[in-house]
Amino acid sequence: MLKDLFILLENGTCVSFMESSAQPEDPECIGCIEIYAYDKNGNETGDCGEFEYREGVYECMQDAVKDGLQFSNFPMNIPYKEISEEEFYKRIG
Repeated sequence: MLKDLFILLENGTCVSFMESSAQPEDPECIGCIEIYAYDKNGNETGDCGEFEYREGVYECMQDAVKDGLQFSNFPMNIPYKEISEEEFYKRIG
């Protein structure tokens, strides 16, 4: 099981990465990661949702950040810092 991750992008967008309880449609995948992003005003932004992953691709949620940002149509290499779950919810209201 991957541990939840909350990040703050350089542009002020907050993004959460959480393992989903949804079953993957692809039988070769072992799980899904939910991604939600909110701008600095607390409005949902990006193409959020869930993406599937295969066994051995991610050892931890940090390994999924670039793929998750690309999936959500954010720049893959945008600078970010990890934040706490508390700070994430404080920032998005």
